[in-house]
Amino acid sequence: MGVKRRIPIFVSLSVVACGMAAMYFAQQGNWGWAAFLICFGVLLDGLDGRIARWLKSTSKLGGALDSLCDQCAFGVAPAVVVYFWNQEAAGPIFLMALLIYVCACAYHLAVFDEGFAADDKSSPAYRFIIGLPVPVAAGLVLLPIMVDLQFGAGPEGDVWLHTAILALASYLTASSVPFYSLKDFKYGNQLSVITVLLAALLIAGMIFQPFVTFSAIVVAYLLTTPFSVTAFRRLRDAAS
Repeated sequence: MGVKRRIPIFVSLSVVACGMAAMYFAQQGNWGWAAFLICFGVLLDGLDGRIARWLKSTSKLGGALDSLCDQCAFGVAPAVVVYFWNQEAAGPIFLMALLIYVCACAYHLAVFDEGFAADDKSSPAYRFIIGLPVPVAAGLVLLPIMVDLQFGAGPEGDVWLHTAILALASYLTASSVPFYSLKDFKYGNQLSVITVLLAALLIAGMIFQPFVTFSAIVVAYLLTTPFSVTAFRRLRDAAS
């Protein structure tokens, strides 16, 4: 295996490292680091595929590894963090919600690996991903924790709120709801400066205000759902 193929694999494994470290810090009660590491893992997850395509080193191994890393970092790790956050009030319903969330993430990634998200650029499904992407689902289930850490706006251990959010995240992740995908995002030279500036602002936000930035991204992405559903149906009807 050449060096070029190792680089995106190393980035994917770094996502797993973020998830494992987040679980450790959650067990220690260090919520800031636990949430930050999952946010940082999301940032890394957005880079590995792009780095692989840039280096022309995409492979089935890299795709399979990426899904396994996502399951650990955005399926299991957020569930563990949320469990420790609500540990004293955890009951059977809450624990069942955690289990269902982890299973929903695994199901979503398995369906994605099977090619349910079309690779044919002529397909109306190419611009979309079916089911909520697991990094966004992770942000959704961590949203109360991030809001509390940033603003002190909620009681620690609000188990019923987290149960409801876990149920919503599980449904959206395992559903057939189409969400926008950025995998075919392209820009011309006239937009390159704007793109670089936006990327720089995003990276700076994730470093200096990760909870505000990630929470805003999650909420904004979810608010696009009605538009993605409408656009998907129009493209599907036009293609049929």
